[in-house]
Amino acid sequence: EHRARHKNGEWIWVLDRGSVVKRDHQGQPLRAAGTHLNITPRKKAEQDLLAAHEELERRVEERTRELSEAQAILVNRAMEEGRAQLAAMVLHNIGNAITPVVIYLEQFKTNRLFEISRFQRRCLEELQSHREQLTDFVNDDARGREIFSLLEKLVDELPRELEQRRELLAKISATIGHVGEIISLQQSYTGAGREIKEIVDLNVLVTDTLRLQEDTISKRRIGVTLKTTEPAPRVLIDKNRLIQVLVNLIKNSCEAIEHNQAEACRALAIETFSDEREAGLLIRDSGIGIESERLESIFVFGESGKGSSGFGLYYCKMFIEANRGRIEVSSRGPGQGATMKVVLPLPLPTPPKGENHGN
Repeated sequence: EHRARHKNGEWIWVLDRGSVVKRDHQGQPLRAAGTHLNITPRKKAEQDLLAAHEELERRVEERTRELSEAQAILVNRAMEEGRAQLAAMVLHNIGNAITPVVIYLEQFKTNRLFEISRFQRRCLEELQSHREQLTDFVNDDARGREIFSLLEKLVDELPRELEQRRELLAKISATIGHVGEIISLQQSYTGAGREIKEIVDLNVLVTDTLRLQEDTISKRRIGVTLKTTEPAPRVLIDKNRLIQVLVNLIKNSCEAIEHNQAEACRALAIETFSDEREAGLLIRDSGIGIESERLESIFVFGESGKGSSGFGLYYCKMFIEANRGRIEVSSRGPGQGATMKVVLPLPLPTPPKGENHGN
C-alpha cells in the first residue's frame, strides 16, 4: 500500500499487487503482471475512525474523571448534611445519562467497515485469480461483470458507513456533554454549607434559568414563550436551589415534548404570577401528557417515566414544601401536554425599626 499521484493531480492511496508470471529456462523473470487498486476511501475511513476513537476515549476519560470527583463530593456532602436521598437521585440521574453512551458504543463497535474491506479483498482476489484472462473474465464471465458493479457499491457504501459512525460519535459527545452539564449544575447548586435565603425576583430567575437551558431547548427545536407579571413577584428562598428545581421542571417538559410524536407543535410556555399572599409560576408543555392515575404518583421518590430527566420530582416537591409552598401538576391526558404550578408564599413585611409590638 502506498501513495501515488493521480493523473488529475490528486494524491491517492493505492494497493499494489503483482507477481512474476513467466520465467526463462534459468528461472529468470521474463514477464510480471499485477494490479493497482484505489483504496483511498478505505484509508480515509480508517483514519477518520481512528481519530474518532481517540477523541471518544479522550472525552470519556475526561468526563469519567469529573464524574468521579463530583460523585465523591456529592456523597460526602450527603453524609455530612443528611442529604443521602438527594445524592442518590443525583447519581441515578448521572447513571441514566451514561446508559445511552454504552448503547452507542456497542453500535460503534460494529464490523461493517471490516465487512466492506473483506468484500473488496474478495473482488480483488477474484480479479487476480483471472489476471491472465482478465479481459475475457470481465467481459464474458457473469461473475466478472458483477465484480465492477459490486466494487462501485462498496465504494459508495464506505462514506455512508463513515457518516453513520460520525452521527453516533455526535450522539455520544452530546450525551457526555449532558453528563458534564449535570455535574456542573450539581456542583453549583448542591450547596456548600447551610441554606442561604434571599429575596428573589421570579421574573429574573425564570429568565436566567431559560438562558441556562437555551442549548437544550434549541437542539430540540422547541418554541418558548415567557409571560411575566408586574410588579415582579418576589419570594424569600435559596436562589440556587430554586434554580435547580426550575431546571429540573424545564428539562422534564422538554423531554416530554420530544417524546410526543403526535404533536406537531413543540411549545413550552412559562408564566409568572402573584397576588396578595402568594407568588409562583406555571410551566405548560405540549408533551406526552400524564395519565390521571399517575398525577399524584409522579412525585413519589424513585418514580420516573417518559420525559423524565432523572433529577427527581420528589426533590422538587420536598424543597418547595420545605419553603411553605406547594407544587401541583395537571394534564388532560396522554398526548395532551402537562402543566406544572409552583406556588410560594410572599415574604412577610419587615416591621419598621423601633416599632413597639408589645402590649
